[in-house]
Amino acid sequence: MAQLALFVVNARPQKKSKFFQARASLSCPYFASIPGLFILIPPFEVETGMRKDKVDRSKFKLSSELRVRLNETDALGIIFHGNYFTYMDVGRVDYLRNLDLMEEGRPVKGFDNVVVNAQCDFHHPARYDDPVVIWVRIGKIGRSSFEFEFLFYNKKTNVLLASGSSVHCALDFDDLKSVELPKFFRTTIENFEGDDLIRT
Repeated sequence: MAQLALFVVNARPQKKSKFFQARASLSCPYFASIPGLFILIPPFEVETGMRKDKVDRSKFKLSSELRVRLNETDALGIIFHGNYFTYMDVGRVDYLRNLDLMEEGRPVKGFDNVVVNAQCDFHHPARYDDPVVIWVRIGKIGRSSFEFEFLFYNKKTNVLLASGSSVHCALDFDDLKSVELPKFFRTTIENFEGDDLIRT
């Protein structure tokens, strides 16, 4: 249940107070000032798909790094939420490249795939030039689909910024029907992820 307060007053930016300190295990304290407006958004609790207190980074074996660019921030000076889905793509490509599952001109070697689901939970803001570590793994694999999982951390503070996932389906583009994942792909993922991989 989220609680949100919005105060619009003729005031200059003020110092951050205890009002903004996180009180819950999962909170989003934001503070921003816009000319003519003073906006306060207090800590709030949210129900998410991957709870912050349930995150297990030990299952993640591979990571990528980037720095937040200026054009990736929004009016509040933090990462625009939609850019996390671009960051997921950075992590996915690096994962597949490291496992030699890419080929020239195609994101995955040997078959086509489409994203059928993507979701992201936002735990803490990050700002311009913050170093972000993207932990990525394939946590689940089925007959024709596989699911990437992502954890985004601030490298300097080790704070969890966001967590998310994307589900991909192998597809025959001629008839737009799902097809079975190639054996070499499944074997590579199973060997790399080991016992932590969920097989469906």
